[in-house]
Amino acid sequence: METYRTNHAEHFLTRVDRLDHRQAELALGLYRDAALVEFLLKKAKLPGDAERVAISLDAGDRGPYVTVTRKGEFVTCLGEGMRLHADQPVVSHHSLHRLGSQIDALREILEDAKSGKSRRSDELIQRVLEAGHVVTQGDFDELIAWSPLMGRLYVQGLLQALELLWTSLLRLRTLKRVDQRAERLLQAHWKALWASLHFTMLVGDQSDHLTQWFERLDTQETMRGRARTSLILSLWKTGLLSWGLRGAWLAARLPKAFIKPLKEAYSQTQEPEELRAYGAALVAIGHRHKRYRKEITQFVQRAESTDDQAMRELRAFMGNLHAKTYIPGAREELLQVPIHEANLLIEDLDREVDDPELSQLLAGLSDQAKVSMMLSLPLSLVGNKDDFGRSFFYLPSVAQMEARDFYLPDAARPVLLTRTYHPNLAKKYLDPGLQANPQVKPAPTRAARSPGRNEPCPCGSGKKYKRCCALSA
Repeated sequence: METYRTNHAEHFLTRVDRLDHRQAELALGLYRDAALVEFLLKKAKLPGDAERVAISLDAGDRGPYVTVTRKGEFVTCLGEGMRLHADQPVVSHHSLHRLGSQIDALREILEDAKSGKSRRSDELIQRVLEAGHVVTQGDFDELIAWSPLMGRLYVQGLLQALELLWTSLLRLRTLKRVDQRAERLLQAHWKALWASLHFTMLVGDQSDHLTQWFERLDTQETMRGRARTSLILSLWKTGLLSWGLRGAWLAARLPKAFIKPLKEAYSQTQEPEELRAYGAALVAIGHRHKRYRKEITQFVQRAESTDDQAMRELRAFMGNLHAKTYIPGAREELLQVPIHEANLLIEDLDREVDDPELSQLLAGLSDQAKVSMMLSLPLSLVGNKDDFGRSFFYLPSVAQMEARDFYLPDAARPVLLTRTYHPNLAKKYLDPGLQANPQVKPAPTRAARSPGRNEPCPCGSGKKYKRCCALSA
């Protein structure tokens, strides 16, 4: 095996002369940087049967190329105009530069860590916790670059944000009104709401650390599968469309981890809200992964027996609704629903703002960016039937999105800044959560009338009340 590798390396070095000076420098730089090549191949999402990969050394991706094995062993150099095999995957020149920048950043982080510096990582975590909705694709890309080192912190951040989210929400539900006295609590809820959303996208995009956390919990009999369904349900219970959809998206990113516990929870729950949350996540898995559609369709259409007639009817209704989103013609139409509604939303916003510069910026947004903007608004999951239906109509499109697609490009930051934190804005995001699970308060009751002191005692003794039961009272 060692001879085989040596022969590969020797062959590669004899073919470097096919490249010009600049390309040869890049090729030799890759050859000397095994960590970067390993990182490239890990991020490339290679087909399962691909034995060799071409790395483009110039813009346009028409060659020249460096060819490496799946394990990162260098094979040869192909000059400009030399052809690849028809089925050979290519790492584009753009990806090479982008991922190269990420690994450079990681090396800088490691050096800082060795010298005791951590200011940059602290700044990034603080950004997630404090920025609210004002996070762009550029910000997200920078946060993702840190995932190999900080993935565990992102998982911990998600759990802590969800805990703070529900602690603050439960306290807010006990208040008769959310006024100035609740300002600090409202602001804490706002920050936790957005932090939970950003951490969800971070752990979903780079899922290794989340998967490891699940596996550790699965060793505990009482926790097996519960952490997965708890994540989905926590996001759904905010009552906000975008949070609920991101929970479904997270399940679609990790179908093997989520599908079994979701099916078990869907079968066992007697709560309509939980049924909707688990059902949406299951169907999202099918929209992202075609191989699961038949299994999920058969499962959700099989109404489980229950003592509650209303729940039986809801299961049957939801099973049919979910299955219809997989029908080819209907699915293609549903893929256009978020884009259509986002365009209408942008038109309304443009009329309300009456700002020429902002209007020009809105007009220049891509369809995907418009959808991303719509999915950052406090649209409700719980207000009426239209709100509930919208979540399922959006699933085909949302399930296929990549994590960074949920964020606006950096050039659109002024659009985000039009909605900076204000108590009235925070209340709009809070209202659906209050509607989803309103605080149950006992109905008022009238206290029983006590007899007068000189009236006959109600015990039937024949004495006055003051000389009978009033004494013991």
